[in-house]
Amino acid sequence: MNVSTHGLALRLAAMMCAALTALGASPAFAQFVVKSKQELREEAERALPPKVRVTPASQDSTAMAGGVAWFRVTIDNQGGQTLSWTARCSISSATLTKTSGALGYKGSEVIRVKVPVNGKPGDVIRGTVVVEPEEGEWAPGLSTLALTIVPEPGSDSVPAPRPPRPEPPLGERGSATLAPGMGLHLGYAAPAAGDMETFLGGPTAGVFYRSMRERARTGYEFGLDVVSSDSGDVNASATLLFAGASALFRTKAEGKFYVLGGGRLVTEWVDTEEDTGAIATALDVGGGMALAGGKMDLRATYSILLGSGNVPGFGAVRLGYAF
Repeated sequence: MNVSTHGLALRLAAMMCAALTALGASPAFAQFVVKSKQELREEAERALPPKVRVTPASQDSTAMAGGVAWFRVTIDNQGGQTLSWTARCSISSATLTKTSGALGYKGSEVIRVKVPVNGKPGDVIRGTVVVEPEEGEWAPGLSTLALTIVPEPGSDSVPAPRPPRPEPPLGERGSATLAPGMGLHLGYAAPAAGDMETFLGGPTAGVFYRSMRERARTGYEFGLDVVSSDSGDVNASATLLFAGASALFRTKAEGKFYVLGGGRLVTEWVDTEEDTGAIATALDVGGGMALAGGKMDLRATYSILLGSGNVPGFGAVRLGYAF
């Protein structure tokens, strides 16, 4: 049926109602209603149970610490019967402008949520607005909230994280540190002054224990070294035993050069027809450099012997290796 035909039918029905009433027909018989499709659909919708719709489903906002933030939530009744509702927010400090109400057919209402901004920049306050039935049974509506706290303009209250200090590649660490631990020393030692005919230089070997933290400026070392030599003019040989401790000072926190100073006890045995022995003390000074990733070092030292008449000074060059 097109529009003009439908309108004509409605006018004819109205004329028939009027004629029947004029002829004395009862109102119950004469009054009948010819309804449109829209009116029939509306009657069917009004008979439906209430159904809530909450919008938006989620919302984000930003605010500075110490202030307040506002959110808007819309409640719609998409059913037909009266929708009686209550609302609450999971954020304990939040307040709602309205916490309950009733909506009829196609009813709608807006409530506002006030959230105090408590926290520090970078924090995120999260919560959910829940709209539930005050009476009857229908599924609740939800709207999730997310509030990010931002710093005040020009504030550096959220500094950028400091990048980690890069570690030098393994192949480059030799110039930056002396490796700690046990090790061996090999080298050559000789008297630097005194009676050269009585005692000549010779090879030296020893063991050490070194404590040196990476990038530290200072450390220490305990050592035990043996020096052996033969005399060229006299059928004699001599053995010296150096035992003591030294302090190490790197010239830079990440430099390869270092200086040292310390003290050692020196025991001397001279193997001749008449064996003799002597005990003296020594003050050591010197310097060196780290090699091969800090596992090796080359050093030159000078020992000032106290209490030894023949050899007041003693020099040595040593190559060390730490395990």
